[in-house]
Amino acid sequence: MHRSLAGTFAISFIFATSGCVAPAIAYDRGFSENRETIASTQASISIANASGATFRMRDGRATIVGTEGDLIKATLELKPHPDRDFRGKCDKSVARGATVSMRRLEKTIEIEAGGIDRIRCAEHWRIEVPRSSSLTASGDVARIDVSEMRADTYVTVDVGNISISSRKGSASGLVKSVGNVNVLSGSADYEDAIVKADVGRTELSIDGHRVDAPRAPGPGGRIALRGSGTDKLRAETGVGNAKLEVNR
Repeated sequence: MHRSLAGTFAISFIFATSGCVAPAIAYDRGFSENRETIASTQASISIANASGATFRMRDGRATIVGTEGDLIKATLELKPHPDRDFRGKCDKSVARGATVSMRRLEKTIEIEAGGIDRIRCAEHWRIEVPRSSSLTASGDVARIDVSEMRADTYVTVDVGNISISSRKGSASGLVKSVGNVNVLSGSADYEDAIVKADVGRTELSIDGHRVDAPRAPGPGGRIALRGSGTDKLRAETGVGNAKLEVNR
């Protein structure tokens, strides 16, 4: 049963996009799974007493899925980079020295590629993490997709696309420069829900009801709802489109 928006939330700082709207940005070129795999490596570790995982990548694509159990499993494939003029050749002899680095640092498991200082390849990740553990993921030029999480989830890229599907906890997607953000949250206990694009479209919906806001001057927009809980829900980008759906 859906609760009334008017009776539950205070709407504040609402600005919609103006008539000048940026087109959808899609950084799929070079992140495609169809490219040849130059080298592949994998690793796993028990999350044990750690409260969460931190993942860091450079260029490429990552699919992160929340699962049952206490194991973190990661597979890394290195593939030719789309921008060869800038990145250079993805050399097989060097790429085969890459590793999946997992190390325990206090209450966090840190995940990243190891042995790739001289590698000019795109990283393609498939990672499984315990869904009840917090996750912080970041990339330089990357597409990062996260699903089936039940804890705080934070994803940041400099340039690229972000997709987050989280059943509970805070959920935040931030593109610092150019790219799209889509966040789907099942949280019924949030402190605020914010959608922002400096240049581009913004969309916020609660339980299937889109939050409409008056247009404001300028090429971007910001929509914010204030709740009475603790979770922070955010979809923010510099240039691109930002969308947040809350389905409790």
